[in-house]
Amino acid sequence: MYRVSIFPQGTRVRVRRGRFPMKESLIGREGLVVRHDPIVRHQVVVQLDGESELRNFTDDELEALDQVVDVQELGSPGPGLSSTGS
Repeated sequence: MYRVSIFPQGTRVRVRRGRFPMKESLIGREGLVVRHDPIVRHQVVVQLDGESELRNFTDDELEALDQVVDVQELGSPGPGLSSTGS
């Protein structure tokens, strides 16, 4: 069975302490989920704010900052709104 991370690509996340040791300086940093590792289950590739390199984290080392929105919902009007916004 193939399992996907609970953090979809494009999710804003904050680094927290997980089950594996990590540098204290990473805890509390924020970034963006860039992709998922197709080989290692629950491994997420994140670009931390202010960095050009990509870092690998596990699901339990991240917490979502923004509500995750389905990509298909981005172009549709919200409840009670028409496509013209009136």
